[in-house]
Amino acid sequence: MPLRNYSLAEKIKLEVKRQIQELLDRGIIIRKIQSPIAPLVCILKGPAGHDGVRLAVDFRYLNRYAMSHAYPIPDVQDIVQKIGNSRWLRS
Repeated sequence: MPLRNYSLAEKIKLEVKRQIQELLDRGIIIRKIQSPIAPLVCILKGPAGHDGVRLAVDFRYLNRYAMSHAYPIPDVQDIVQKIGNSRWLRS
């Protein structure tokens, strides 16, 4: 079941529209859509939102169907142990 869109407080609607337009103008996002599987989330920055609004996307529903690639990050200590006092490294 897709997520429902989150309601947006009237006092931040203009700022959200401004930020979306800026992202469109810069080519960071290509077009506006309303997605039932990845709704927009607005987070107030700072105490009581005095530092603006941060835009985010809720990907929880979409993540359920995304494939995970299991490529764990190697442990730095293990790498140091393997390298030891080597002068040259080969891959």
